[in-house]
Amino acid sequence: MTDAARGVLKAPGDYLLMLPGTWSFVPMTEPESVKKRIAKIVKDRMPKSDRVAKLRVEMRKDAEQAALMALEAGASLFAMAFELMEGVPFAASVMAIEPGWPDDGPREGELVGDRLLRSVPDATAIEHPLAAVVRRTEPRITRGERNTLTGIDLEYWMAREDREPTYFRITVPVSPDDGLVIDFFDAVMATVLWKDMGSALHSQTP
Repeated sequence: MTDAARGVLKAPGDYLLMLPGTWSFVPMTEPESVKKRIAKIVKDRMPKSDRVAKLRVEMRKDAEQAALMALEAGASLFAMAFELMEGVPFAASVMAIEPGWPDDGPREGELVGDRLLRSVPDATAIEHPLAAVVRRTEPRITRGERNTLTGIDLEYWMAREDREPTYFRITVPVSPDDGLVIDFFDAVMATVLWKDMGSALHSQTP
């Protein structure tokens, strides 16, 4: 899925997630295609005014770097947004990979949520109807020639007893309010469903 889109995203993996706002998707194919796609997204989505020409260049460089890192990491998903909700024009990107467990195996009787918390230092458990999810956040500081921008990176690991984790990394280069951004993406992560989870979720609905 490469065009700007709203609503439910059917990811290249076997999961679905709800992404509010308008997102543009970058195929994780090869570096030159990634660079061309990023350049087109920034050209189409950012204002054409000369006043933001330097910002366009910085956004393109940052997005290109993030997308190429995602490609190198084996990401199954990379998407960008310049407006998360109508009238809320701040940028974000999301990538997803299936990295396997970061530890050496479960302990006897250990639940999958406890294993995630043990495996990911400084993580916080968040609610999901059918999976274990933990989140870790990190401040992001970008120093330019004139300004310093503060943002936030959010990392989510999601797993079930019968499935290895999916890892999502969300980058918000300029954060209007870290607490609101965290709440927003916690809600987004709560919408993630693997294909075989839909019937299970439906069966739990009264």
